Amino acid sequence: LSHLCESRHNVLAVVTGPDKVAGRGHKLIQTPVRLEAEKRGIPVLMPASLKSGTLYENLRALDADLFVVIAFRILPERLFSLPRLGAINIHASLLPRYRGAAPINWAIINGETETGITSFFLKQSVDTGDLIAQEKAPIAPDDTYDTLAVRLSELSGPFLLKTLDLIEQGGRKGIPQDDLKASPAPKLTPENTIIDFDRPAVQVRDFVRGLSSKPTAYTTFRGAKLKVLAGE
Repeated sequence: LSHLCESRHNVLAVVTGPDKVAGRGHKLIQTPVRLEAEKRGIPVLMPASLKSGTLYENLRALDADLFVVIAFRILPERLFSLPRLGAINIHASLLPRYRGAAPINWAIINGETETGITSFFLKQSVDTGDLIAQEKAPIAPDDTYDTLAVRLSELSGPFLLKTLDLIEQGGRKGIPQDDLKASPAPKLTPENTIIDFDRPAVQVRDFVRGLSSKPTAYTTFRGAKLKVLAGE
């Protein structure tokens, strides 16, 4: 958002999640995106539901050229088809590899040595839209989810601006994904984040660092859940 606001592009509004109650004092916590937008005087929409008729009308009234969706919820087609040029997303993998909710985690878990970020046009099926651009990034042997997520996040601002330039130069064009090369990055759950010590040691280590520190790999010890943040 900061990169976008400091570019030549005009940000008409920001959509983010509602404030959440957190902490012992049950204080309302605003999203960082809301705080940044309000600091810059940008209107903020915080819908409880993306199916809201009010949200649809508010977004339609913007008459935007393009929607940019990053680290948010799955937009209904009714919304992402509103702008003249459609809507784009930046995904933390080299699509069509690692489609899904947890691409950074699964790339490390599977022992990959390279990943990256991808911009693409939204379509109804998640993470399957036409590709606009990609930027590769190495995965170091000691990378964890935390370190790699930060590095990819830092790449995403300048990368977004490059993507917008490409769209302006070529209109609404993209390259279709090869579904035969697709791989999943499913949501992380208690069922798929438990450590399997029957696997080779290197795979156990990759599993642990791919989940460190969110949501964290775990095992059980004397009937209790034991989170594991690192391993050698």
